[in-house]
Amino acid sequence: MEELGLTFYNVNLNNFPSAKLKLDELFQEWIFAEGGTALCTTIRDAATICSADSESDISENGRPLSHLSIFPRATFKSPKKRTQSEMQSAKSNESPPHSSTPPKEIPATATPASAISQETGADSADEDHSAKGRRANFDKIPIFYVPGKKNTHLRIVSDEDSLAKRTPEIEAFFKPFPAGIPIEKFVHVTKRLCGIPSFFNLPLCKRINERFGDADAGIPPPRTIGRGGRHPSGVKIKLAAFKRFWLEEVEPYDRIERFFRIIKKHDADYIVRDDFAPFLQELLHFHPGLDFLEAHEEFQRKYALTVITRIFYNVNTSRSGRLSLREVRNSNLFNACMHVDEETDINRVVEYFSYEHFYVLYCKFFELDMNKDSLLTKEDLVKYGDHSLSSAIVDRIFQVGTRVFSDGQVGGFEETGMTYPDFIFFMLSEEDKSSQMALRYWFQCCDLDGDGAVSPEEMKHFYKCQVARVTNLGQESIQFQDVLCQMIDMVRPKNAAAITLEDMIQPSKRMYCGVMFDILFNLHKFMRFEARDPFQEKLRREEHRSDWDRYAHIEYNRLAQEEEGYDNSMEMDLQQYMDAEPPVEEGANPSADGSQSWALNDESDDDDDLVYTSK
Repeated sequence: MEELGLTFYNVNLNNFPSAKLKLDELFQEWIFAEGGTALCTTIRDAATICSADSESDISENGRPLSHLSIFPRATFKSPKKRTQSEMQSAKSNESPPHSSTPPKEIPATATPASAISQETGADSADEDHSAKGRRANFDKIPIFYVPGKKNTHLRIVSDEDSLAKRTPEIEAFFKPFPAGIPIEKFVHVTKRLCGIPSFFNLPLCKRINERFGDADAGIPPPRTIGRGGRHPSGVKIKLAAFKRFWLEEVEPYDRIERFFRIIKKHDADYIVRDDFAPFLQELLHFHPGLDFLEAHEEFQRKYALTVITRIFYNVNTSRSGRLSLREVRNSNLFNACMHVDEETDINRVVEYFSYEHFYVLYCKFFELDMNKDSLLTKEDLVKYGDHSLSSAIVDRIFQVGTRVFSDGQVGGFEETGMTYPDFIFFMLSEEDKSSQMALRYWFQCCDLDGDGAVSPEEMKHFYKCQVARVTNLGQESIQFQDVLCQMIDMVRPKNAAAITLEDMIQPSKRMYCGVMFDILFNLHKFMRFEARDPFQEKLRREEHRSDWDRYAHIEYNRLAQEEEGYDNSMEMDLQQYMDAEPPVEEGANPSADGSQSWALNDESDDDDDLVYTSK
């Protein structure tokens, strides 16, 4: 800020709302990490400095600058500006400071004028009294963070959602159904009263009756997959059970935390991949944009697995395989679920749920999987994008590439192969390198020694392979030193000899950092960058679409045209590929009525797929 001529004293944050929000966020994170003790210590130190400097700061035109100090004058009134009676009454109301030595008293004969003269250097007693008096006030600040205790300051609960105020509205919904609302009609309560998507209805009814229902309360059976039967189950939700649910699960929480608590298991503190399965079953069963998948059970499973993987790619920033409440709050998952619930065209919901995006991802995986074992080898992956990736980066992907649904595990694809969910992480990172998730993915691959920084030597390792490929194509190669200078100019790191992830993930640099990775190991994108049209680049940046959305739209249209030219041969091959996989895992028997529910197969090393389990 000093380079722009701005300092802490002459900036009014009210004129910069985005900056103020960011400062509040950083301040909040600091409180979590340091605790209340460090906060109070820092504020005391700042107050001591202000008490000594704020009165002596004079502007060039002779006007005092006390109104620009850190603390407003109305909050911290100097003893010199008060009368003797005011100081005596304030002293009697203040709690004693933590210091073992009590603050020195101002003589009874002291006047405001003499107090002002004492501040200029005649006597430091008043300064000591002022600082210690302020310390006493700071000691009253409550601790914002208590270790081992959950923080609820982010929770914004409205009094309008209290059971006492919502009881008339709740009873109005239940009045036409004295014996309880059938779960088929309970969807209105789910959407309008609870404020969650309508395809959460069946899992929500199951949760209410399991935890708050009477002994005779029925449990809704799992949704029948791939069948047209939508027959009433006979299960009802009673008023008393719903009130108990509201009192424990709705009233104390805001809508994001309610959403989070409904998805996760009751006794867990996080969401795992299996928790999404029943909600996606409902979405596939009722959404008009997915009706054409009703007769294709295997495609339903692949679509659900794709949606879950994309959710974890964007939301699970810790890469722990578990979604925390903080991660859900910081994401757009709730809004995306509300959007897909209201949008009839599934392809308009580009976050997570687009069928076009699923089609592009799965067709790419299907094309590369030559032996159709649902696993990719190095030889398969090197063919991606018409051999656009260098062998050096493919080796690193198989060594340290992110493994999906794992607690921080990376690499190991040489032994197990790359599964479809792992390929989704790779492809999303490859086609949109401007996202923070993609930058983390590629930074981890390029950091050869794992020291948290990419050095020029490490960049040269990847660029040597790139130069050899450019030369083989008969193109003029560029010296590494020239390329290095260009990359340093784009990234502008703090240390040119060690580019860190923090240098890259800043929003203003993400797009250019993605270009840096293209230069190092993606031949086709590197050549397009060298021959780019600046006008087209400007138009592309002005579009309100991500690189992935743009790529998926173009690729889907290309695949659709090819499918017409092939006379639907690809769809036939895909169907044969799906039919080759067993619809039911070994040891999982369908129920007597044929109804089955989903779960994720944890035991198979071949494919992290959605499989059927008994009811």
